[in-house]
Formats: sequence, structure tokens, C-alpha cells
Amino acid sequence: MEKQSTSEPKEARVTWLQLEAWIREHVQTWIQQVLEEEVTEF
Repeated sequence: MEKQSTSEPKEARVTWLQLEAWIREHVQTWIQQVLEEEVTEF
């Protein structure tokens, strides 16, 4: 039986970390904009 590895190559991990950082940044910006709009509406 052939042994299979579940670990990702280093390049894939780096890509996922970069993607996660990019998503976090954009979500934070979006949430901040929503909160600012909510404050100015009331």
C-alpha cells in the first residue's frame, strides 16, 4: 500500500497564508465602512 502525505508543500502554505491575510484586511475594511455608514445614518 502506498503511503500518502497530507502535508501541503511549502509554497501552498505560503499562498494560503497570503490569501488569509488579504481576506482579513479586506473584511476589516468592509466592516469598518459598514459601521461608519451606520453611524452617519442615525
